[in-house]
Amino acid sequence: MGAELRLVGERVVLRPPARDDLDGFERLFTDPEVMRYVAYGRPLTPSEVEEWLGRMISRFEADGFGQFALTRRSDGLLIGRAGLLPHDPATWRGGSLSELGPQAEIELGWMLAREFWGHGYAAEAARVARDWAWNELGLSRLVSIIQVGNERSVRLAVRLGGRLERDLTTSFGKRAQLYAYSRSPAE
Repeated sequence: MGAELRLVGERVVLRPPARDDLDGFERLFTDPEVMRYVAYGRPLTPSEVEEWLGRMISRFEADGFGQFALTRRSDGLLIGRAGLLPHDPATWRGGSLSELGPQAEIELGWMLAREFWGHGYAAEAARVARDWAWNELGLSRLVSIIQVGNERSVRLAVRLGGRLERDLTTSFGKRAQLYAYSRSPAE
């Protein structure tokens, strides 16, 4: 899936990540508050961000979907990421669908730079990604893995129609809750 893929909302654009996004993602992934409930719960080093971006790009290439670069429609500014990430339901380790196989759970996730919190960008981006997953990819189930304590994301998951399914431990050793979304007439 190339750079031609763009999911456009009223105020946001989701597009495949590119190497040119490294500086924007470094600002995001090196912020301790942004990373508080992500992965290990600590900021990443610049080399870890570069490795992460490489995985993000390669997963997009392998599957035709993934975690999108989230930009503001008005000016193209990179403000975060949102999209889909396959997980092995036995270990909750992320990977590409081609690696993990058809039993993978597909996570709907979002993450914004701190200055964009509370403005509805995450909700809009998550809705756009969710609807694309249902309507274009034909998925009928998505999940969100939300670390314990991340109440903002819990509220958003519930607003998006997510229902608490169970507790789990992430591949990073963090306690989390699994919120499930089902495509149904009630959505």
